[in-house]
Amino acid sequence: MSGRPGSVPPGLTIVKGPGRVEDDRDFLLNCLKDGAEFEIVLDFNSLDKRKVIDVRWLSQPVDVSSMKSTFLNFFGSR
Repeated sequence: MSGRPGSVPPGLTIVKGPGRVEDDRDFLLNCLKDGAEFEIVLDFNSLDKRKVIDVRWLSQPVDVSSMKSTFLNFFGSR
């Protein structure tokens, strides 16, 4: 998964607003498991303005067994 240039994961940059902002203000969410479930958490009362928007994973964001299988299938077991 890739985002637009300049987009960053939640929690790494200060959230600005409310109010009008430029269209290039995005955040990026990466996950290595098809169908992983998550919630976007909005907390206007957060003291750390990097945490106004955060992610709560409801399932594991990585599927280690399928990643391992794919790796071994691609590179061959040694």
